[in-house]
Amino acid sequence: MRAKQIVVLGGGFAGLWSAVGAARKLDELGYGPEAAAVTLVNRDGYHCIRVRNYEADLHAVRVPLDDVLGPVGVRRVEGEVAGIDLAEQTVTVISVNGQRTLPYDRLVVALGSQLLRPNVPGLAEHGFDVDTYNGAARLNTHLQSLLSLPASAGQLTVVVVGAGLTGIEAATAMPGKLRALQAQANTMRPFRVILADHNPRVGSDMGASARPVIEEVLAAHEAAHALARRRYGSRDPRRMAQASG
Repeated sequence: MRAKQIVVLGGGFAGLWSAVGAARKLDELGYGPEAAAVTLVNRDGYHCIRVRNYEADLHAVRVPLDDVLGPVGVRRVEGEVAGIDLAEQTVTVISVNGQRTLPYDRLVVALGSQLLRPNVPGLAEHGFDVDTYNGAARLNTHLQSLLSLPASAGQLTVVVVGAGLTGIEAATAMPGKLRALQAQANTMRPFRVILADHNPRVGSDMGASARPVIEEVLAAHEAAHALARRRYGSRDPRRMAQASG
């Protein structure tokens, strides 16, 4: 009799906890690998602590999945999930070594979310995000390159669009990143951080009691906020256009 297969898709918080939790429960019940096996599928070998992608130092943001999964006996498969066959109970995975099919008896789909970029002119060419580790690393690399360029108006002006939790974290971390750049280049070029949102108040989804605290933190971190119903766009990497909505 073949071992039952528990397959978890995604190595984020939900997927990682599902895989580790399943392995621990099987161990508690006394089931060995000959009875049931747990496999986690992820596009790379890391669990990314996504909520920390706004930080200046990203070294601690990625945790090797094998360090967590190996000790509890969970197998890791690296690749992109290309399809799920419900009738045959199989998952198709594409990796650098080609396509493979994984059978399952129980399937956990925890592939997470992905940033949806609005169709704003210039956003794809000149915009940045902290949705993924690679996106956050790209932003930090861009910031590092700024002071190697000739001085220009707005060179150290950063506009963070969206005053939810992620936007607030990104905006409050930005002055520290820019001060570090100033120190590295031994310069005191002025910088500005602007937090923009379509709602009339910052952190509007967090309730009235949270707003004074948020506004105090923004002020302490020298992050100004421009709150109005606006549309943003740019075809020029040095400028952002805004229009009343």
